[in-house]
Amino acid sequence: MWIVPDTGQGTLDDIKYILMPVELMFISYEIYKVYQIISNFRRNRAVDSHPIDTLRKSLEESLSNSKIASLLVHDASVFYYALFSWRKKPYLQTGAASFSYHKNSNWLITILILSKILLIEGICIHILLMQWSPIAAWVLSLGNLYIIILLIADYRAMCLNPILVSKQEIRVQYGIQMLSKIDIDNIESVSMIKFMKLTKNDLKTSFTPLVIEPNILIRLKSKIPVIRLFGKRQMVDQVYLSLDKPHEFQVECHKLMDRPNNI
Repeated sequence: MWIVPDTGQGTLDDIKYILMPVELMFISYEIYKVYQIISNFRRNRAVDSHPIDTLRKSLEESLSNSKIASLLVHDASVFYYALFSWRKKPYLQTGAASFSYHKNSNWLITILILSKILLIEGICIHILLMQWSPIAAWVLSLGNLYIIILLIADYRAMCLNPILVSKQEIRVQYGIQMLSKIDIDNIESVSMIKFMKLTKNDLKTSFTPLVIEPNILIRLKSKIPVIRLFGKRQMVDQVYLSLDKPHEFQVECHKLMDRPNNI
């Protein structure tokens, strides 16, 4: 107040009286949205429902912008799997066959190597950047920390979310890299493969795991939406997976696909 001249005190008071109601309205709106999300979560929660699926549905019902909702769900998933899922059991569904995909892969070793590189190089670069810009140094370090948390979350999500094959659909959650549900009627073929590098056009309509070489290809009759990293949505007609027991998965899918009307 001492810095503002007496002639400007009246204007400052007017601004305060205008901003205070606006701020209160904004806080009230945030509280209302949080309450709405919690209410929707409780209503949508079911016995066999996945907590992240329930959270996604609740956020999409509460927020008008689906992109913001998807990004919030992604970040919530990252911290849930990295920090709060260590005593959780794998998500299973009654009557669905489950297929793991983390046991025979080298993804855990890759994560450990990448985390070590990020830590060592991050510390060195942090020290160098501190001499130029402390803000830039901390931004870089926090970015490296987030990537490490993201990698840990992805592996934990792999452990807790096997591929689930039921009579009507396949629930495909590959870590936090991809989530979708595939109707059995929409499957054209399920085959074991030796992966070859895809063209740019194929990549636009395909899901492939990061780093890991796939051993299963699911071809679809029509494109379906999948949720990728950071909540990004993509339409795909080919899903590449790396499973621990690819042959058993193929047999199970063919058994359902060959049933009359998939009953």
